[in-house]
Amino acid sequence: MIRAMIEIIIERWANLDRSVEYLWSVWQEGRRVRMGGPHAAPEPSEAEAHRFCRDALEREADRVTRL
Repeated sequence: MIRAMIEIIIERWANLDRSVEYLWSVWQEGRRVRMGGPHAAPEPSEAEAHRFCRDALEREADRVTRL
């Protein structure tokens, strides 16, 4: 049985006021499953994405990409 790959993407957004926010999204089979954030740092954003994968998809992500 082939498992669909799950990828977490952490995006860094620079705002006009020079603040920075980090948002996350979870992708499965090339389709976005969920988005979340914003957070002031990348670590809480990634932690929330991992929690979503464990709770909603019942497994860990296969890959994390930080943009």
